[in-house]
Amino acid sequence: MILLHVIAESKKDAEFLVRFLIKEKFLFSGHIHPITEYESSSGMPQPKWELTGRTKALLFQNIKQALQSNDIGKHLPIYATPIVYLDEDQSEIIRNHTLKT
Repeated sequence: MILLHVIAESKKDAEFLVRFLIKEKFLFSGHIHPITEYESSSGMPQPKWELTGRTKALLFQNIKQALQSNDIGKHLPIYATPIVYLDEDQSEIIRNHTLKT
């Protein structure tokens, strides 16, 4: 299991992407929240929106391809962090509510 992270430019884009990923069964659930990003090129704060969601690690490449084929998600940073421990009941729920691999 992983926690997927996608950094979007606007709340509208993040909301669209979380709905898209849940509808396509790439994510079991998702959250969006405002963040401030500092890039090394300018050092200036940039307001962004982070989408996070629990899913299966085996879906990461499929998610990446789906986002890259979508105009909104085409060039967005996407990465994942492993979920080291998850209650077996929660794992089962995620397995049952995401695409079969």
